[in-house]
Amino acid sequence: MNISILFVSDNNFAVQLSCALGSVVRHASPQNSYRVYVIDVGLTEASRIALHAITDGRTDISLDFISDAAVVAEYKDRLGSVYAGRYPLSAFYRVFAPQIFPDLDKLLYLDCDIIVRRDVAELFNTALGDNELGGARDLWISSLPDSHPLSGYFRKLGVSKCDYVNSGVLLMNLARMRKGNFIDRVVGILRDVKQLHFADNDLLNICCKGRIAYISSAWNTIMTSKFYRLTGCQPIVDKDVAIFHYAGAPQCRPWNVFSGVARLFTACSGFLYFYPYLARSPLKGQLNVSFWSKAFNSAKLVIFCLVRGLGIHIGRDMLMGMRFFKALQQLYYVSSVKGWNYSQLSVPFKRLLKLVLPPYCFRLPIHKLEIHLAEHCNLGCYSCSHFSQLAEAEFANIDSFIHDMERMRELTSRYKRGIDVIHLMGGEPLLHPDIIPFFRVARENFPQTDIKLVTNGLLLLQQKAEFWEAIKRYNIKVSPTKYPVVDWQRVDEYAASFDCKLDYFQNIVVKFSQQYPLDLQGSGDVKLNYAKCFMANACLMLRDGKLATCSVILNIHHFNKHFGEHVPLTSNDYVDIHEVANIDEVINFLASPVPMCRYCGVDGRRTVGEWRHTEKTIGEYITFSS
Repeated sequence: MNISILFVSDNNFAVQLSCALGSVVRHASPQNSYRVYVIDVGLTEASRIALHAITDGRTDISLDFISDAAVVAEYKDRLGSVYAGRYPLSAFYRVFAPQIFPDLDKLLYLDCDIIVRRDVAELFNTALGDNELGGARDLWISSLPDSHPLSGYFRKLGVSKCDYVNSGVLLMNLARMRKGNFIDRVVGILRDVKQLHFADNDLLNICCKGRIAYISSAWNTIMTSKFYRLTGCQPIVDKDVAIFHYAGAPQCRPWNVFSGVARLFTACSGFLYFYPYLARSPLKGQLNVSFWSKAFNSAKLVIFCLVRGLGIHIGRDMLMGMRFFKALQQLYYVSSVKGWNYSQLSVPFKRLLKLVLPPYCFRLPIHKLEIHLAEHCNLGCYSCSHFSQLAEAEFANIDSFIHDMERMRELTSRYKRGIDVIHLMGGEPLLHPDIIPFFRVARENFPQTDIKLVTNGLLLLQQKAEFWEAIKRYNIKVSPTKYPVVDWQRVDEYAASFDCKLDYFQNIVVKFSQQYPLDLQGSGDVKLNYAKCFMANACLMLRDGKLATCSVILNIHHFNKHFGEHVPLTSNDYVDIHEVANIDEVINFLASPVPMCRYCGVDGRRTVGEWRHTEKTIGEYITFSS
């Protein structure tokens, strides 16, 4: 197979280019033929010679340099007044690839700030069909809240932030782009849009909207995304990453920090794949980063990782012995007494605080409560943390629900809203044959609470007018997760016909599958597992008077019954709301680990790729294979 690859670089990025090229060469199969092009934006002769040396001895790999002079002469005139010097012209070289390479039908563009860990032939072989581009969604941009200024910017551009592709790794269908007059469309967009925040990246997303094939994020794992991903989902684990992309702030780039500092944090583990290539690079002496610049960025990295709480390698005892964390402990305690709301903090910061602070700091109001209206599900997700794909048909009892709601109202009466958020969910709640009374009871007991019906959406098109009227009457938000098996445009239109608007769960447009492994030997450290678990004291679950700190505890019986296992559930794993004297007893219980915590494989949780159906095998919970 013939594989064409494009880089664009000046001499300032020659070192990074040498590392990226070295990683491509190392993983290239001799059974293929690789032709690497570099658009030369001022590389020195010495740099070009050194880059050629990386491919020496590989007859299956050729390296060609293309002077940017010819490109500038042709396309600067083409852009004319539309370009007007608003952006560096070199930013558009990948945009003009269809014309720069008229004899190629397909091209893989790679930024220089990457490290390849698999043969790029796998990516190049991806079928694009009639799409013009293949690219991975930018997880950092996808995670931006709607209130963020950039979210408003993308709305003005007419581009969904959840479908926004990062242009650092692009599979380009040059033949289709030429056929679709791609360059003319580019010029038209530049004429109409006076300011592009991310230059060519925005341009490609606007121009190719609806013509993009989405590839796995494993082929463009951006370090910034690993730092910023605050949804509670685990990022793709390193062993599954095909390309690390060191984009973003200076502290997110391994050549800007001391390698010893990066080794302290699991969030920086991707950095460690860069340093061996740097050590072997014939251009490593050209890396021009001063000691003080590295020191400054390393300090920022330390602060950044500590605040985000992204998996520190240092032992817990060492952390507890540091004066900084003792001061943090006192600061947090004082702040919480004065009303600092723990529930509003980011998930990773909560993890850090749970790791280093004693339980009394977390005796705080209940933020979110989850209640199953149906145990089973009509979808069947891989490794569901509620084990709903394993559960037999079972529905919530309205009398028990009334009993629990009234008791929770009594317990939380000291707080203005009682409970901030209640999720009526499952399983799949819409399987319940008589769901409307649950809406009424929940709203009557918690008039100011944000009540959401969390659903997979498969049955929404079957809901009659009385369902939608009840949704409006009791002010319930219909909050579906966007699984790829549903026609969401049709569902949106159907809800709108009843004057209802869907409130999508976590605003996720692309649903990935997660793996939630268990440690069936119960060998985990309960305190560390509790500290690192994003669900602990965050995803509280209530069933028949039993309140647990996470969904695994009250649903483990489904796993045990289906697979014949015996993960123990005891009365020490939950609190009975009908037996406690007051809310303080509840909060004290939730602030501490429980015996069940030792059976969770918290460190093995990860994203395993695009959403997939369950096979109902125990391997979904006890192995880490994808």
